[in-house]
Amino acid sequence: MKWLYEHWMKATPFLVIYTFLLVFLYLRDANYALYLIWLQCIVYWLHQFEEYVYPGNFLKFICPTVLDIDTDNCFMVKVAFWVNVGLTFVAMPLCAVIAHFYGLKFSLWAAYFSMINGIGHVVLFFKCKFKYNPGFLVSLFLNIPIGIYAVCYIMSNHLVSNAANVISLSIGVVGHILLLICGFCYIKPKLMKVKGDKLCNM
Repeated sequence: MKWLYEHWMKATPFLVIYTFLLVFLYLRDANYALYLIWLQCIVYWLHQFEEYVYPGNFLKFICPTVLDIDTDNCFMVKVAFWVNVGLTFVAMPLCAVIAHFYGLKFSLWAAYFSMINGIGHVVLFFKCKFKYNPGFLVSLFLNIPIGIYAVCYIMSNHLVSNAANVISLSIGVVGHILLLICGFCYIKPKLMKVKGDKLCNM
């Protein structure tokens, strides 16, 4: 697992290229709305590339700046792996596949989640007095505009109900609230109590 914890993010450029070629060639004309949903996965992988590969150093930024904790530990690396892989390597693609068979209502949340995450990076940029944070550029130019466009297109064409739209928005908002609660109420206290190599065994 140690290798995965340290290198999972290096798969993102290959996922972006391979998935984009497939959905652009075979899905864009056949089902444009579903194509927009798959774009949320692709954009998020690009987002992760900026955060963890180039220029990278997202944990080195977010830990002292937001959580006010030390970044030199194994525990945060594990947390980043499970959150990111669970969300964008499993949940988002799985819901996009389910949407193909059972409707867009099962995957619209991905557009909201991507959009809200992007807004968070922009807010952080201003909060830190215009200091760049890894993930900011993709957030500004891809996460937010493509997320907004996907939601507007799907809703304007009445492809999901208003109730499904509200539920999708709620999932996006609640998901980020839970991540914040986890960060401040679980991760930060845990790291403040335990230091050094013991973190690698958590």
